[in-house]
Amino acid sequence: LDVFKEYGLPITTFTCAAAAEKTPHIIERVLEDGHEVASHSLRWITYQYMYRETEREHVRKATEIFDRMIGGQPLGWYTGRDSPNTRELVAEQGGYLYDSDSYGDELPYWLNVKTQDGNLISLKPHLVSPFTRETNEMRVSWRPCFNNAEPFYQYLKDSFDTLYEEGAKEGKTLPKMLTIGLHCRI
Repeated sequence: LDVFKEYGLPITTFTCAAAAEKTPHIIERVLEDGHEVASHSLRWITYQYMYRETEREHVRKATEIFDRMIGGQPLGWYTGRDSPNTRELVAEQGGYLYDSDSYGDELPYWLNVKTQDGNLISLKPHLVSPFTRETNEMRVSWRPCFNNAEPFYQYLKDSFDTLYEEGAKEGKTLPKMLTIGLHCRI
């Protein structure tokens, strides 16, 4: 946080609500420095085979915790270990402008997501802002391809340079997005 503050770089923190509750001083610092808190669900667990109603309750609880801690609901959501129901449950909860539970693209895109309110089923426009594992230092731990910071930095620089060059082709400015995943434990 000190480095991001020193350089005036705003970040999005994907934060599990249960962890946030146990470390309010970190959330206070993140907000004080002007960063975004996005929900990383209630806990860092796999939701793949969880019952829909249990996951719905986790979405509700996480939203409630963040609402209380940061003075409003986060705008973003990223479970990371989502289920086939996650996006629908997040959209159904309401208030979230986007989720990042997609690794399938490099640019944000809109989806119509099925939501249910009692017996009423409807489609709701929902923004997906993809997250990448490609420029994520987790690669150091689950696919050891960088043995120190220099090759990782070069990889990030090359990725940025490539996207910048692609975005400036033929005299047009074409949008590009590069997410960089950093974990305080690595």
